[in-house]
Amino acid sequence: MSASPFQLVAGRSGYPGRRVLDGVDFEVRAGEFVTVLGANGSGKTTLLRTLLRLTHLDSGELLLFGERASGFRGWRRIGYVPQRPAAPGGVPASVAEVVLSGRTASTRPWRRWSDADRSAVDDALSAVGMSDHSKETVDALSGGQHQRVLIARALAAAPDVLVLDEPSAGIDAESQEALTSTLRQLKAAGTAVILVAHELGSLAELVDRVVVMAHGAVAYDGTEIPAGLHDDTHHHMHHRDVADRRPWGMP
Repeated sequence: MSASPFQLVAGRSGYPGRRVLDGVDFEVRAGEFVTVLGANGSGKTTLLRTLLRLTHLDSGELLLFGERASGFRGWRRIGYVPQRPAAPGGVPASVAEVVLSGRTASTRPWRRWSDADRSAVDDALSAVGMSDHSKETVDALSGGQHQRVLIARALAAAPDVLVLDEPSAGIDAESQEALTSTLRQLKAAGTAVILVAHELGSLAELVDRVVVMAHGAVAYDGTEIPAGLHDDTHHHMHHRDVADRRPWGMP
């Protein structure tokens, strides 16, 4: 059985002078599609940053594919799509060049690009429906198209797990449809996915497990979306609101 891409045990982390995660247990198994929900400030993004070692783990244990995070070197196996900047302007690179940069995780940065690299870029652009835009500059794209390019860049290295922080925020209907189609294909291929979102929409059909964060802790971890989290009402929910509902699957 394949090792879990991420396993966090009793994790505590945050920023100078501010603790965010407080004793969090979190695991994503091979091939599993997990969505992380919660209000603004609940700790969703900090959880992702802790898993990716972008935020210091103050205490607890983090394993990446069964290895202690401190000694992990297989970063090619992890694709990361951060929150999209408010505006993509000012980037002179072409779409293909940006996606090609995603291959640096799996190659020596000074090596010349190979046919395999370019084939991987073509496949990644095709997966997000952006093949016809490969020669355009990124600053000419719409917000939704720019987000799809960021996803293609993460896919170019053929990761075993894809981590996405609110990828559908502010994107158009066409990009939302392309995102759903891409993630459906990845799930079918056995790629594990961690998706942070405010609302799921068409992505709900793909989810195997739902984790709800509140006040830096896991308020719910189960197979169904808790009542009240199907729409924007969860922006205003508190830890007690989620915990007291105890939907199916919660102890």
